[in-house]
Amino acid sequence: MKRIFITIYILLLGTLFTIPLGVGPIVKALFKDEVLKAERAFARGTFSLLAERLGRLDPGKRQEELEVLQNRFGYPLTLLTLSEVDVDKGDQADFLKGLIVEIDEQETLVMRLPASN
Repeated sequence: MKRIFITIYILLLGTLFTIPLGVGPIVKALFKDEVLKAERAFARGTFSLLAERLGRLDPGKRQEELEVLQNRFGYPLTLLTLSEVDVDKGDQADFLKGLIVEIDEQETLVMRLPASN
């Protein structure tokens, strides 16, 4: 009786450790597109406000304004030229339209300022 209890207990513990490790990556892969859509939706307001504020300025003054705004954010804000941004071929049309796209493995989101390079 004791042996059956120990066997069941070990199987139960093994299952409890195996399920999160095995199912987690599968679920993450299945919902990657949904997570990206949610991240874009959350970032849309921030990007829109930044684009509105920076879009009114001369290109030379945008970096100064971004440095002032940086103190209000918990993540880095950077202005890049079109040649510095490495957008996937599939996302390039969306990026040029001004939509938010992901550019690297670190899930960095970028958006093109309207009527700018």
